[in-house]
Amino acid sequence: PSVSVGWRISNESFMQSIGWLSNLKLRGSYGSTGDDSDTSSSDGSLAAFGWRNKFKSAGGFMFGDKYYQGISLGSTPNPFITWATLNVYDAGLDFGFLNNSLVGEIDYFHKKKTDILQQRVASLPDTYGRNKAAENYAEQKWDGFEVSLRYSGKMQKVNYSINANLGYVRDEWTKFDEADNLPDWKSRVGNPNGYITGYIAEGIIRTQEQIDALPEDFTQFGRSPKLGQILYKDIRGANETLGADGKVDSNDWDYLSRKSTPRINYGFGLNLEWKGISLDALFQGVGAYDRMIRTNNGGGVFQIGDRPYFGLWAGDVYTPENTDAKYPAPTGEWTEVYGAASSTFWMRNGTYLRLKNLNVAYTLPKEWYAKFGISKIQVFGNGTNLFCISGIKEHDPEQDKLDSYPIMRTLTVGLNVNF
Repeated sequence: PSVSVGWRISNESFMQSIGWLSNLKLRGSYGSTGDDSDTSSSDGSLAAFGWRNKFKSAGGFMFGDKYYQGISLGSTPNPFITWATLNVYDAGLDFGFLNNSLVGEIDYFHKKKTDILQQRVASLPDTYGRNKAAENYAEQKWDGFEVSLRYSGKMQKVNYSINANLGYVRDEWTKFDEADNLPDWKSRVGNPNGYITGYIAEGIIRTQEQIDALPEDFTQFGRSPKLGQILYKDIRGANETLGADGKVDSNDWDYLSRKSTPRINYGFGLNLEWKGISLDALFQGVGAYDRMIRTNNGGGVFQIGDRPYFGLWAGDVYTPENTDAKYPAPTGEWTEVYGAASSTFWMRNGTYLRLKNLNVAYTLPKEWYAKFGISKIQVFGNGTNLFCISGIKEHDPEQDKLDSYPIMRTLTVGLNVNF
């Protein structure tokens, strides 16, 4: 079901005396729908035939000269499985001023998804022999707002318009089955779905004095620290108990940021027209966003020897002669201490602003070609992704990984002829 209601306030008699007000409308809506798009269950998706018994391939055995494939029971069936329910609430305000020269919209929305398919936290005897069933119980919510504005006008013979939009959204798990002894920093409840994990880096070890200042017998991943390595913060002991224990290992893995997807999306544009010449520009960006520099090998970046596999290492790695280098020393091994791990050393502010599209065109005067049956001739030039402002220097801020395809810049010139 869904319902919406609106009140155009500007049409009321008590608003008629306000000459500069062209439009004012208050509106609200509610809608509910089934949602089977959830991909955060333990199975990675809404698995087929989850309501019935299934079998899957398992280890086989040799008998004589033949191999016989084994089978085992799949996850426990759930005969009550269903889709999640998504409820959406929206309240908005539409307005227009100065004969609709300035128009805009403001929206606040609240989304709540219930009955999300997830597994319960429960222990089973080893003899049970199959996985637990996923159940419809978890809940998420989203709160956010959107604002859009457009101003159109004319300055002498120049027609122009300026537009801008901004959206903000924050998601949060409100119900999720978790172990009683789960530490707060690991809990999903009250936190967004996406997060960045890794080690807390304290920088590159550049001097022997830094090593001498460390606790006696201090190790990182079973080895004594060396010059040119990344020094990580020792924050936990065995079984993730809080407090330093004199060594850095997997217990020191931490939740670094809850902003793994942009919470702010925005854009603005400009349109100009003058004597057949037109210019259109669109800028686009994101904010409130963190990301990790990574490669196809995983989080972080490592370098083998002096081979510049990644361009960012060329000429700026730690050596005895270059102790102020930006990146750790090259090495012949894959290790966390030389950069091959997600950490704050590789975490970046993902905020950026990009000139997404720029189009310049000139429409030739009609008297030049009208007698030939041509209605319009226009020459144009177009560019996409022309420049970007970003704090990420290793690669394009929209690029997935250091060794994946970057965002392409394109330049186009053309001729449009209409008959």
